[in-house]
Amino acid sequence: MLRIIAGGLEDPRVVHLLNLHLVTARAQTAPGSAHALNLSSLKSPDVKFWSAWENSELVGCGCAEMAF
Repeated sequence: MLRIIAGGLEDPRVVHLLNLHLVTARAQTAPGSAHALNLSSLKSPDVKFWSAWENSELVGCGCAEMAF
């Protein structure tokens, strides 16, 4: 069963996925074109973060900036 939870940024599996995404995005796009936030930016109060789990396996994540 898929479970989506608010947060998860302290879980080492989430941190690993985010670091992998950031490094890969920056390596495969033109300079300045990788629009991926680093971990400290994701922890901003203006950013809402969710992680998605299938049982105990991390299957995805997403975020939204909430400041207007």
